[in-house]
Amino acid sequence: MNTMIPPAVGDKVSFKNEQHGYRMTGRVTNVIDGKVVISVRRSRDSFGGIFKVALEKVTIEQRKGEVDPRQHSDKGLDTLTGMKTVPSDWGLAAIKWELRRVVEEVWVLCPLCAGGGQIGTVKGKTVPSHEAWNGGDAEARKSIRTCTQCPKFRFTRKGREWFRENEDTKIWEGTGGGHHGAAHSNNYSFMNGLISEFKPIMKEVGVVQWAVGTKFDSRFGGGHHCSLCAKDIPSGQFAPVTGKGADGVIHGMWVGMDCARKFFGIKNFKEGQTVERPKEAK
Repeated sequence: MNTMIPPAVGDKVSFKNEQHGYRMTGRVTNVIDGKVVISVRRSRDSFGGIFKVALEKVTIEQRKGEVDPRQHSDKGLDTLTGMKTVPSDWGLAAIKWELRRVVEEVWVLCPLCAGGGQIGTVKGKTVPSHEAWNGGDAEARKSIRTCTQCPKFRFTRKGREWFRENEDTKIWEGTGGGHHGAAHSNNYSFMNGLISEFKPIMKEVGVVQWAVGTKFDSRFGGGHHCSLCAKDIPSGQFAPVTGKGADGVIHGMWVGMDCARKFFGIKNFKEGQTVERPKEAK
């Protein structure tokens, strides 16, 4: 990138570490006497720290407040060009947040094993494993086995989130320990003792306030796909964005959270918030 314009505080820059021989990237914190003070965050590739580098050895990668153009896919740019817009023309549409009662899939303790993941038999009755172990005889202890109602392993991010939220609460009291999903691999949890149910919960739902005359004319539309890049969004998490073209037409799109962040600088919504997407817009 052109470095004729001196870097300013907040710019993302790169430079060669003369001691180790590789390039490092950081943010400018100050410019003093022809040298740039750069803060580099610690990572697995670098110990990080504060570096003072000569101005001519610094390369500006991204100006403060600008979106890195290398994050823009050609497919997404072509979509915007078709509507006579550029990324800077777009932003998050106005949203009115309402607290609503919605029905969603939630994780609850298995009623058969009480969350322990194992069951036993005491006097012909199926009970959680801790009851068979503490209150039964030797035969009852031998009968302890994997629960037949909840899966032995549950590969799901929701399961991991449930465990993290409830591992220190009273919900586990009385379960006698058991297997509470301690193993994690590739952002997934191996969960047992939980089953899913659909229950009504209170949730913040955002109702988009589209401007009058907004056109949803992206070349990618319909279904659970991003209107910008056509990628399938299994999570169903979309951001409503709006932009005004060079011809004065106001456009609207439903885009995935990745495109919302990379193209338009929009961050994810708060925990527990969801944006209502009308059926006709899917």
